[in-house]
Amino acid sequence: MKKYIRLLNTMIGSAIGVFIGHVAFHYFHYKTYPGFYQIQSAPWYTSSIIYGAVTIAIILILTILKLFLIRNSEK
Repeated sequence: MKKYIRLLNTMIGSAIGVFIGHVAFHYFHYKTYPGFYQIQSAPWYTSSIIYGAVTIAIILILTILKLFLIRNSEK
């Protein structure tokens, strides 16, 4: 059971890392090429909001699965 819990912790950490990397990349791309984002109707951080919502959903699902595994391993 500890192997699965460690895997879920790794997946949660990876999801957070991907989100941070995505936001950092888009921020620095925006600072380097501001003209590229001026022609778009949406602000530069719109995709980061969507990635954030997906990341939160993934973390919630994995946390629920982790709690389920912990609860069942105690029995």
